[in-house]
Amino acid sequence: MKRILSISLVLLLVACVSSKRDKQLNEINNMLSQTDSLKNVLERNKLDSVVEFQLAANKLMVRIRKVYKPKKVDISFGRKVDEFKELQMMFIKEKEENKRTLSGEYGLIFSSLSEERETLNQLKTDIENGRGAKNKYEEYITFEKRKMNTIKGLLDHYLMRKTKYLPRFQKSMNEINEFLNQWEKENQ
Repeated sequence: MKRILSISLVLLLVACVSSKRDKQLNEINNMLSQTDSLKNVLERNKLDSVVEFQLAANKLMVRIRKVYKPKKVDISFGRKVDEFKELQMMFIKEKEENKRTLSGEYGLIFSSLSEERETLNQLKTDIENGRGAKNKYEEYITFEKRKMNTIKGLLDHYLMRKTKYLPRFQKSMNEINEFLNQWEKENQ
């Protein structure tokens, strides 16, 4: 009777450990899937070409200096140029150390997702093979979930900024070009 009770107890413990392990592996697999889906969203929303923005912006600024030499400065044009310069900072230059350009944010998110994928794969391998501190697996999984939430927040912020500022940048650029075209026609 003792033998049957001992065997039953061992089987019960093995089943509990296996169930916990399966739950942990399932959570990691879900995070790996989330990493892939976030990476797909990021890649679909890549900036077309930051270099093209920079060249076009520089070309426009040179054109302004070359073409626009008024006797009296047009205030509305000055405001458009100021807005353009401010928007240009979003794409080309780091305005402040703690604010990233859109391309800088893209790079940070991309590398974070790659690193997170590696970390999750390593944790998955450790759990599958029973390596490391088994009693800390839950803590590691919770930490990785927090990191995934942070990366998702960064991606949401990037998408919001891109959606908000890219059309304004392009519109501002077009307005300045139209103004300069009109100016050239009137002042030849």
